[in-house]
Amino acid sequence: AAGDIEARHVDTAAEVAAKRAAADAAARSVSTKTLAARALIRSTHYRHVSGKEDKDSLHYAGLNALASAGLARQIVANRTFFAVPLEGAGGLLAVVRHADTGRQPLDVARIEAGATLCDFDFAPHDERLLATALDSAVVRVFRLPADAASTQRTGLIA
Repeated sequence: AAGDIEARHVDTAAEVAAKRAAADAAARSVSTKTLAARALIRSTHYRHVSGKEDKDSLHYAGLNALASAGLARQIVANRTFFAVPLEGAGGLLAVVRHADTGRQPLDVARIEAGATLCDFDFAPHDERLLATALDSAVVRVFRLPADAASTQRTGLIA
């Protein structure tokens, strides 16, 4: 029966502490992606900023905006209007009043510049003047109607 005795190793306090430290380190180890994300979050001043999306009735929906990076600007605005380039030929530019929120009609007020748009902007001194620069080396200036009803009634502004 003396040969049946099995030798068992009993961990010392130092070995137990070393095993616990190794297990804690493994549990705390994070990936480099997580470390990079933590560094980014800590470096920004906007980490505590949060927001809430407005109601759909306050959005401007139904504009098939041009998703091209060829233009210098994708949207311009003044106190009354904003303008965005539309998909399609002829340099289409939608002009919408800020007050006209919600889904836009299919025949939204638009300017047809006649060629591909390079840039567009409102005049700083007159909010009803809109200048367009075309790739055909032409600059066109459009005067928008004063009343909102004619802007919605006429598809093209010229």
